[in-house]
Amino acid sequence: MTPMPTLSTAPRGRMQRLKEVLFHQHVDPGRLAIAVGLGVFVGLTPFYGFQAIIAAALAGLLRLNITAAILATQISNPLFAPFLITASAWIGNRLGAPSLPADGTWWDPRHPRFYESWLRGGLILGVFAGTLCGLITWAIAARVRRRHRA
Repeated sequence: MTPMPTLSTAPRGRMQRLKEVLFHQHVDPGRLAIAVGLGVFVGLTPFYGFQAIIAAALAGLLRLNITAAILATQISNPLFAPFLITASAWIGNRLGAPSLPADGTWWDPRHPRFYESWLRGGLILGVFAGTLCGLITWAIAARVRRRHRA
């Protein structure tokens, strides 16, 4: 019979398990690349405040590296967000909503069309940026793995 964990050993075991899940689980180059691509994709959506939660949930469901997915959502940090939002809204405006006002009022964040354009463009930009970042991650992770095996 195994002894009951004491107060001093139980948290340590949980911390070791958490460390294993966050940093060492699902780190082969392919899974890591998909996790980063997923995180970048989610990071380009207008769901600020929920991006990390969405990425973590999807990565967990798909058995991907949760930490990589959450970190990749940080592409929409305050330094890059204005540019990414502008690009997403512009792309979304160009690809949809045929009846947008020509006077530019759709660009006002109080206008619902702004968020429609942002979401539409963010999904498209997210696919391209997520794919690119995933491919770069795969190349780097595969190279690092080969070096460690040699």
